[in-house]
Amino acid sequence: MSNSVPSAEARSLVRQALENAADQRRFESRRNACPLLTKLGCLPSCLDGILIDSGPSVFHSLAFRMATYNGESLFRRWEQLLSQAYEAEGWECEYSNWNSEQDHWAKKWNKFNQFLWMLQCYEYFADKGGNVSFPYSKTKAKPDIHVKYGDGSELYVECYHYTKWWGTEQLVEGLLSALDQNLHIERMHNLTYDNNRFADNPDEAVIEVLAKLRGHLNPDRLADLREQARIETPVEVCELGEFVVLLDGSGTYSARPNRHGDPNDSWPVFRDEILRSKFESNGLPNHKPNLLLVNCLGTDFQTSLNENSEVSSLPSSLDEVWFCTCGIDDKIETSRRLRVHKPSC
Repeated sequence: MSNSVPSAEARSLVRQALENAADQRRFESRRNACPLLTKLGCLPSCLDGILIDSGPSVFHSLAFRMATYNGESLFRRWEQLLSQAYEAEGWECEYSNWNSEQDHWAKKWNKFNQFLWMLQCYEYFADKGGNVSFPYSKTKAKPDIHVKYGDGSELYVECYHYTKWWGTEQLVEGLLSALDQNLHIERMHNLTYDNNRFADNPDEAVIEVLAKLRGHLNPDRLADLREQARIETPVEVCELGEFVVLLDGSGTYSARPNRHGDPNDSWPVFRDEILRSKFESNGLPNHKPNLLLVNCLGTDFQTSLNENSEVSSLPSSLDEVWFCTCGIDDKIETSRRLRVHKPSC
C-alpha cells in the first residue's frame, strides 16, 4: 500500500471529526482573541485549511484543537505563555528552530508538546524572578534556557519532553472525542509491539493509526456498534498496536481486565532511557551548573513516578534532574515532580 493511500484515509477520518465537532465561529473567535497564537501558529483562516494536502502531517494540530475543543481558558493560557517568551533575549534565534515549513511546532502534534514544554519551563523560571534567555546557537551546542539571578548565580536548563506512545495516544483520544463523545482509547500492556515506532517516526505512525481507524469507524459500523453498546458496554471497536478503542453505551457494564504493567519494572526503563538520551545533549557537560527538566506524561510513567522515587546516581555531566508530569494546561509549580540532586562533596 503506497503512503498516499493511508494519508488519504487519515485525512478522511479527520474530515469526519471536523464535520462532527468543529465550529467556524468558535474558531474565528479564538483566532481574534489570541493574536500571537494565530500569528506564530500559522493558523488557517477557515476550517478547510486544517487538512493538509502535502507534507509530513495530514492536518494542522493547533488549528484542530482551536476548532473542536471546548472551553476558552486553555487557549488564553497558551497565548500568555507565548507572549511571555516572545519578549525574551534570544527568542528569534530559538524560534527559528521551531517554525520550518516541514517541521512546524503548530502543525505537528508531537512537536507541539515539545514546544509547549519549553514555554512552560521558561514561565517557571521567569515567575521565580530569574532573567531568562534563550542561548540557542546554530554553530555551538547549548542548552535550551539560560537563567541569571540577582545574586550573580546562573543556571543552564535543558527541556526534554519524554514520550513514546503518549503523544499518539493523546491525538487519537482527541479525534475519537470529536467523532463521538462515547469513543475512547485504552492502553493494553504485556503485548509484543514496537513502541519506539511511535517516538521515532511520529508522523508515519500517526498516518498509519488514523488510516486503520478509518476502516473501523465508518458511519454504518458506528451505528452497529452503538446498538451493541445498548446491550453491553463498553464495546471493543478495534486494537491498534498496544491500544484498544472502546465505545461506551447505556447497556450492562462489563468489566475489562486490568492489563497495566508493574510500575516497579517500568520506572527503571523510563529513568535510564531519559538519562541516556540527554546526559550529553546540547553541550550540557560544558555548561554548568545545569538542570535537565523532563516532562513525562502517560499512564505508565505517572503511575511509576507516584510509586517510585529512587535515582541512585546521575551522570557526571548532569548536576540536577527534575522528572515532572505537567499537562498542557498545567504549571510546573503545581505538577507532580521528582527532584534529583547530585550529592554534595
